[in-house]
Parts: sequence; C-alpha cells; structure tokens
Amino acid sequence: MGIRLAAVVGRSVAFMVASVLMISTCSAQNIYKNSTLGFSIKKPASWHYVTAEQVQQNLTRIDLNDPKMKELMARYARAPFFAISKHKEPHDDLNPSVRVNAREAGNLKGVAPEKIAELSANALARTFKDYAVVTGPVQTKVSGHPAGYMKVNYTLEAGDGRSWRTTSEMWIVPRGDLIFIIGSGTRQDEKSGSRTEVSSIIDTIKID
Repeated sequence: MGIRLAAVVGRSVAFMVASVLMISTCSAQNIYKNSTLGFSIKKPASWHYVTAEQVQQNLTRIDLNDPKMKELMARYARAPFFAISKHKEPHDDLNPSVRVNAREAGNLKGVAPEKIAELSANALARTFKDYAVVTGPVQTKVSGHPAGYMKVNYTLEAGDGRSWRTTSEMWIVPRGDLIFIIGSGTRQDEKSGSRTEVSSIIDTIKID
C-alpha cells in the first residue's frame, strides 16, 4: 500500500468508526449548507451536531488491534466538515452517526468510486474483529451523481473493555477534483438507532 493510499484508508477508517463530527453553518430548518463545497444535507430535528473535540475523544477510546492503523488514524484523521449523532454526546452506547468529509482526489482522480470504497472499507478487516462484508462494493448514486457504496460489519472495542457489534456504511462521491466521503455507524442490532433513519438522512444530500 502506497503512502498516499494508506493516508486515504487511515482517514476513511476514522470516519467510519468515530461517532462524531464538526460543523460549519446551518439554518433554522436544520439544513446544513456549505456553499464552498456545493454541499447540503438536512439534519433530523432530534439529532445532534458533534464537535471536533468530541470526534477526537471518541477516536482515542477505540481499541485497535493494529498499532500501524492506530498511528494512521492519529496522523491523518481530520474532523469531518459535517457530523451528527442520534444521541447527545457523551453517550454510553454506540451512537448512530452520519459524517461527511471532502478531500482532494489527487492520485485517486478517475478511480472508480466503488474501488475507493472497497480499499477504504477493507482496511477495517486488518483492524477490527469479526469483519465481514455485507454489501458491496457496488455502484450507486448520491444526489444524482455516480458513487460507490459498501456496508461492513465488525466488532468495535473500547479501551474500557466494552464492545459493540457495529455496522459501518460508506458512500464515495467523486466530484471534479474532490472526493466526498460519507460515513455512518450503527449497532448491528439497531437497538440505539436504525439504518433506515440513516438512509433517510443520506437521501437529503445535495451536491452541486
């Protein structure tokens, strides 16, 4: 794995497993808009924005089997420009979340989005227990644009001995020189929040 690709994977893993994010501007109708990136998404009224500090705190709680991946996450994980969780932090259970980041495409420009999703998601196989691909990589669309999608299951362990059987979903949306990385995390049994609710949030995304 090249250095640049490793950086992409490290960031993507962080997005998929962290239950936190950072925001910029939003309206009274819970519609977040980022004019610079040409991106908007609607937040359910009952969900909560997550701060950059909470993102970092949650990342440090994750117990990783692979020290190299932990180093990658610490080095490359950046607070998403948008992140929400179903329950207000701090939350004792796995907190359903949706988070979005954008990065320059760089050497990944022109690579099929489903391939980028596969490379990013499969990094979890070396990092977490009980990794299994549920869906993908497949082609899909987000806001009418070609995208890649994957859904994987694994066991997420916290440093305090607790663990959760987790489902992570990832959508990769290339747009010109940018790649939007959209991630979500829920319990496999959906006891703390449903993936149907997550899907309804993804459906509100608009990308110019």
